[in-house]
Amino acid sequence: MILTKTERQSTFIGVGLISIAIIAQQLALIRIFSNTQWYHFAFVIISIALLGFGVAGTILSLWRPWFSTRFEQVFSLSTFGTGFSLCLIVPVLNSEVLFFDSYQIFEDSHQIFALLFSCLVLSIPFFFGALAIGVAFVQYNRQIGSLYFYNLVGSALGGPTFLALAWLLYPSQMPAVLALFPLAAFLFIQSKRANLTYKIIGLVSIAIAAGLGMQSMDLPVSEYKSLSKTLLLPNTSVTMERNSPYGLVQVVQSPHVRHAPGLSLTFPGEVPVRNVVFNDGNWVGPVFNALDSNNLSRYTTLALPYVLRRPGTVLILEAGSGESIKMALEHDVPEITATESNRTLVDFLIEIADEGADYIFSHPKVLLNKIEPRTFLSTSDDKYDLIALPIINVFGGASGTNALQEQYLLTQEALQAMWSSLKVDGMITISCWIDYPSRGTLRIVSTLIDALERAGIQNAELHVAAVKNWSLLTFCLSKSPISTEEEDRLREFCDRHSFDPVLLPNLKQSDIDRFNILQDTSFYDYLNMIVSDQRELFWSNYAFRVQPVSDNNPYFHQHLRPLKLNQVLGDQSMLPAIFMELGYFLVIAAFAVIAVLAFLLIIIPLLLAKVPGREWLWALIYFAGIGAGYMFVEIVLIHQFILYAGNAVYSTALVLTCLLLASGAGSLYSEKIKSDHRRLIRVPLLIAGLLFFYSFALGWFLQSTIGLSQPLKVAITLVLISPIGFIMGMPFPSAMSYLGLKNKETVPWAWGVNSYSSVISTSAATICAVEFGFSWLLIAAGSAYLVVLLATLFLSRT
Repeated sequence: MILTKTERQSTFIGVGLISIAIIAQQLALIRIFSNTQWYHFAFVIISIALLGFGVAGTILSLWRPWFSTRFEQVFSLSTFGTGFSLCLIVPVLNSEVLFFDSYQIFEDSHQIFALLFSCLVLSIPFFFGALAIGVAFVQYNRQIGSLYFYNLVGSALGGPTFLALAWLLYPSQMPAVLALFPLAAFLFIQSKRANLTYKIIGLVSIAIAAGLGMQSMDLPVSEYKSLSKTLLLPNTSVTMERNSPYGLVQVVQSPHVRHAPGLSLTFPGEVPVRNVVFNDGNWVGPVFNALDSNNLSRYTTLALPYVLRRPGTVLILEAGSGESIKMALEHDVPEITATESNRTLVDFLIEIADEGADYIFSHPKVLLNKIEPRTFLSTSDDKYDLIALPIINVFGGASGTNALQEQYLLTQEALQAMWSSLKVDGMITISCWIDYPSRGTLRIVSTLIDALERAGIQNAELHVAAVKNWSLLTFCLSKSPISTEEEDRLREFCDRHSFDPVLLPNLKQSDIDRFNILQDTSFYDYLNMIVSDQRELFWSNYAFRVQPVSDNNPYFHQHLRPLKLNQVLGDQSMLPAIFMELGYFLVIAAFAVIAVLAFLLIIIPLLLAKVPGREWLWALIYFAGIGAGYMFVEIVLIHQFILYAGNAVYSTALVLTCLLLASGAGSLYSEKIKSDHRRLIRVPLLIAGLLFFYSFALGWFLQSTIGLSQPLKVAITLVLISPIGFIMGMPFPSAMSYLGLKNKETVPWAWGVNSYSSVISTSAATICAVEFGFSWLLIAAGSAYLVVLLATLFLSRT
């Protein structure tokens, strides 16, 4: 079929519009999962998208001649299918049959099938989009560089498009609005043709999508989210909400919610009822009505640093709803500096505040900075008497729902930055819920002791104090040794409020568990080993991962060690941890489900079909290698830039935009130079070399520039990602063009192989990052490109 230049142009523009919708839909699903589940599931969403692409590649491989002779109809209908299926996403997600609750997967077999079918349904728009792009690749194989450029530039624009819409739309509105892009492409294609029926269908579909996009539907939310549990209370409801890329902020009113973490059982007053605020269904904190006159905060373990000393300047990191600010104000601190990275949360609370809440955030003693805390620490030269961190973990311990939630406030680099921001006798305070068996609490102790060791402090036990009530444990890390007078004040504080000292310079056995007896008294033995010179031995032998973490591997809430799983299963006291750490197993379960789906829908059909050409073995290794390598890089960059961008959604959008834009430019450039055997060798070698360099240089550079302004950091991100993205954009079109010259039938088959490799590599990358860290994941990506290089060298001789 011979197509005119105008028809070719409309096809290329259509590919660009489809690509915008595909990437923006991935980000929209990340927001939807953040709101309905416990984690943003970025790796699952990307895998689902690639599953749709892989199935499309398989179908093209099996029936390429049939599609080639019907290019115009297939491209038009696939474009329409992309838009129409996007309109149906939210109504389908609202179905009880397809909704899955990730935390029930291991106890309810229905949830596995719900996850399976959800992945299939969510992949449909990506399938149609990939089918449209795929037939265009086959039809315009000689211009694949230009077409791939439109594809990747459209994909790069998907990130900014989503972020712009995320300020205006709720997550449930996003898919229908994004459907307007492929539907507009469908209508644009028909404008060049005389098919009146298709034009009418396009206009009606656009009207339907616009109508659905104007409605905000309530999505089903996991019953294990904090908001879901709170709404079960009588006469409890959401009264106000505000949406943004930072999340859905909601204020809940209830006559039953009373919040006082670490409160002493000797408190004589009544804990006041408060409204509470949630972000994406996750607990943030209470909305304060006024400064209490009953001195409630003085009866909590959180008052520990104010008992030891009277700080004149306090820095509060991640202020949330203002609980730590209230604590500092009630202890008459003259100067309070606070940071909160969620701008929407702060603006919303100030906007809705009554007299009391407005006093918390707008008090003349308080300087509020809407900035990520690590960024603030890098830019500020001020010194503080006290740096207060938010309560870590959730009530009852480190919940599995936080297993993969990045935590950058307790890494070695973060503690070093805080330490340098303290005055001579400054302190760092942090609290955590007591967990059984001990995991999160021990990791905090390990992190604090490690910080002292890195600061060159001898006799670490003289610089740490900790007290507990029945559920909360509060630590203080002091830059100067804790004096005898301060130790006496702490003991008097504990006696007065029935608290127990846990760490103290001269702690006696008789001081332990006087008021609040731990069910696992081995906790104290573990503490002694961590504080002593036996910590390295303890870390290596303990059943859970409790050693300090770094920016390279910041998954603070993941404690299971696969090699020690038998030890956990063989100890009855440790078995509850298996349930509490299910979040990590869910990653493996999701990986298995998607891998099986991809194998059934991509690989088996390819194996049943006749493998075309003599180049199949080379194509298998080459396209599998570049698929795995590219996705490893994409996932590791998304995770590493979360701290840099300050938000998971922003990081994903920023990385995808920069990476795909650069890869699109590389693809376009690849069309201008000859696709030969030598370039298939040189390009993977160059990529591998760059990735090995990035594995040790990228983290250091991000840490060095994190304090710069947001526009500068966006520019730096583009500069950092562009070189590797540009070169990684070349192997795919170069190899496709090479195969097109050798054997055109191999092109869709190779695309299917590349898609399958990308699908399983996305989830595998997340697991590898958890276990080994970001640097090793970049090394693994470089190694994948080296395998591609070696396969090309070896197979070229045969």
